[in-house]
Amino acid sequence: MWALLYEGGEMPMNPVTVLTTVMFGAGIMALLAISYGVIERSRIRPFWRSIFHGMFFGAGAILVMLKPIQLGEGVIIDARAIIVGIAAAFGGWPAAILSGIIAGAYRAYHGGTGAPSGVIGIFMAAGLGWYWSWRLKPNGEINIRDTATLGAILALYTISAALLPKEVFFQAVTTVVPVIVAGCIFGAIAMGSLMERERRYIYSERNWRESALTDPLTDLPNRRGFFEKVNRALSAPNHGRTDALLILDADHFKRINDTHGHPVGDAALVLIAEKLKLILDEEASICRLGGEEFAVFLPATSQPAANQIAETLRLGIRKAGFTHDGVTVPLSVSIGAVMRSAASRAPLISLLRSADNALYYAKEGGRNKVVFAEPLES
Repeated sequence: MWALLYEGGEMPMNPVTVLTTVMFGAGIMALLAISYGVIERSRIRPFWRSIFHGMFFGAGAILVMLKPIQLGEGVIIDARAIIVGIAAAFGGWPAAILSGIIAGAYRAYHGGTGAPSGVIGIFMAAGLGWYWSWRLKPNGEINIRDTATLGAILALYTISAALLPKEVFFQAVTTVVPVIVAGCIFGAIAMGSLMERERRYIYSERNWRESALTDPLTDLPNRRGFFEKVNRALSAPNHGRTDALLILDADHFKRINDTHGHPVGDAALVLIAEKLKLILDEEASICRLGGEEFAVFLPATSQPAANQIAETLRLGIRKAGFTHDGVTVPLSVSIGAVMRSAASRAPLISLLRSADNALYYAKEGGRNKVVFAEPLES
């Protein structure tokens, strides 16, 4: 758990001081685990999340270096190695590099005869933690055996003690290094368990959120999820772009349910959803609004392009060849669409209302067609 620091001078070991320092280090590690959870829950990109992890864990390593355990005769130890190693193991390679640089820079600034050993030990801990993440970290749940393995690997950083002065090296090997090895293992188990608990909480929260925002039948976003995503897009600067909104409604869907049964109707909805996902690119936002209605938001799309996409969807669903018990079941969609001009600040609810009106005319006009409403200019 602890990293070795040599400064020179007489430093008597006080049990109360040792206990206080251990509790201080444990508190720092607990706070870092909490910060890990907060950062992972944020919506920033993974790379920047890793950068923030590196900053926080690097700062944590400095804090524990400010309050080390004094073992006497110029030898003091602290929890910097486990903190930097955990940052690398759970935060990714940017966190490994940044936390190592921050902690290493402070150790070099602090100076002393043991500075070269301390700096190299910090970077070794970062590299060893990243190696565990790359080669040994399980894809699923992390258990005590995994974190104990991480601790044993991190303990290899004690090789850097070879750079200490000879009069300290032998004392370190015989007295301090065994304590560090045990501390690394127990420290990795303790802090790794805190980090894994945060990971499980985050995973559960994301699953709950995805379930709340996902239609269980089609696995598309539901109305709530669609509104959240599209409202964010509409509130962002549009830089002179035009957007399009489509509403698709399955034609004669009640007849399909009444004639072939609701399971067949459900299969028809799943087929429509699969076609939408297959035809549309990642920029489009898709959802099942409810019943047999679907919505598609096309950002930065001109009306000719939106019309072409709508026709491609209509024809793709029409030609899908939906069958039940060897019998072809006619399946088509009517599509109502509306454009939002670059100058318009119309909210999503207004777009849906206009597209729904256009959908009404598509239905009245014989179904299986695309109708555009007047563009929203304000």
